[in-house]
Amino acid sequence: MRISHRLKFIFFSKPRCASTSIRKILDPYADILSTDKHPFHHHVTALILKKYFKENDYEWDNYFKFITIRNPWEMIVSLFHYGKPDVNGLYFWVDEYNGLKRDATKLIPFNDWIIRTDIVKSWHYYAFQNGQYLEKVWTNDFSFYTIGNFIQDEEGNILVNEIIKVEELNCKMSKIFKKIGINEADIPSLNRTEHVNYRHYYTKETMKIIEDQFKTDIEIGKYLF
Repeated sequence: MRISHRLKFIFFSKPRCASTSIRKILDPYADILSTDKHPFHHHVTALILKKYFKENDYEWDNYFKFITIRNPWEMIVSLFHYGKPDVNGLYFWVDEYNGLKRDATKLIPFNDWIIRTDIVKSWHYYAFQNGQYLEKVWTNDFSFYTIGNFIQDEEGNILVNEIIKVEELNCKMSKIFKKIGINEADIPSLNRTEHVNYRHYYTKETMKIIEDQFKTDIEIGKYLF
């Protein structure tokens, strides 16, 4: 996440969607850089930040708000290689959860990670549910990583102005940079994972699981497996 009160923009950082690279470019222009704390968490959602703006009398509608999106099947493969989930689904940045300690020597196979419903897959560092903020909400699906989690309010309204496909990043971002009033820049390739083509990872069953969980992403991005 990056906020500029001077240039009136907010960038929302969806994991594994080139967000590290874009944040690097926006850093010199941002008044607020993300942290691992509420409400400016690296991956804060639009709903949480909108409520923060309202509570502090900032004019939400005066800011240009944008986010990136990526083919979800490819994004999940990237998350798998980046997070290195163990047999309990614990990513490398989680030492312990619910009495379970992460074991880096016992990593879970990709398709087992997708299929199993008894392990955690999403880590909502902060969530807004039933009128209150909740910290560290764990789920057994990939809901945290869906575009809907980042851009929709409780009624399903979209809270951002622009959604940029990673696959069209350089072309689209040059227009965004001009719109928000910053110098054009080449987008660096940061925090990447190396792996073979994502299609090689999936079975028909796991392909369908991701399709079902990322319906909104697929619809917005017009993605095909």
